[in-house]
Amino acid sequence: MTIFLVSTVWLALAVGMWWGFVRLESRRALELRLYGDEGDTGRGMEGRGGVARWLFRAGFRAPDATTRFFAACLAFVALGVAGGYLVTRTAVYQTGARWLEEIPGGSGQLLMPLIGALPWVVVVIVSLGPWLYVRRRRRDLVRQVEADLPLDLEVFATLARAGLGFEGALVRVVESGDAYRPLTREFQAVQREALAGVPRIDALQRMAARVDVTSVTMFVNALVHAEQVGAGLADVMQHQAEEVRRRRQGEALAQAQALPVKLVFPLVICFLPGIFIWTLGPALYEFIRIADSVLQQGGS
Repeated sequence: MTIFLVSTVWLALAVGMWWGFVRLESRRALELRLYGDEGDTGRGMEGRGGVARWLFRAGFRAPDATTRFFAACLAFVALGVAGGYLVTRTAVYQTGARWLEEIPGGSGQLLMPLIGALPWVVVVIVSLGPWLYVRRRRRDLVRQVEADLPLDLEVFATLARAGLGFEGALVRVVESGDAYRPLTREFQAVQREALAGVPRIDALQRMAARVDVTSVTMFVNALVHAEQVGAGLADVMQHQAEEVRRRRQGEALAQAQALPVKLVFPLVICFLPGIFIWTLGPALYEFIRIADSVLQQGGS
């Protein structure tokens, strides 16, 4: 009866959290379609710190985003506790513990802490769900911004060579971009702030603070410097586009060179132990059984 109640509560919490995330995403998509990004109203990062700043940079910019996040954390902790309790009641967990206890010589007792730690591992993994989700959203946002920035800079440079100013080029970039891409939304925020009377340099610096991506920060700094010294907009944009592409190529090359080193860890942790168990497991079992029989005969 207890297992049934816990299972029901765990299933209800899982369905509730899933439905809450679906409603949150649908509401966010509707607000983006009607009003633009709910956090790009000029508030920027002022007055935000800690978790609120982290959520803001990951794209969660509603006024109650921090409250929602901590509520989700508490719900996932409850899910983790229920999941850990269910793990202790499963036949796999009990059979594994019984199998370790039956290993001759008491060698299985050495592995009992691993079985005992399994429910806590489930609790920790499930409890970290909201943090992992926000972290993934932040990575997706950074990846989308870095993917769109070189093309937008090329468009800026081309329009600047055609004789358009920054405001005119910004309008064309916003119109040609995808309204659901984060960089396009940030340019829309700059456009709205410029229409509201905010100086262009201040609007760009606020955008760089909101996005907090190195490529965008360097682009804004270069644009502000060009604005101050009177340099040509087309040359600055073209140079920034080439610099962003060169930096992305260097990062891709570094990741490719680090791949063999990263493959060592799954090879050692996952592949080699299976080979050792498959090849040396029977011989080790026979050795333990013979040693146990010898010790019992000696004791008698």
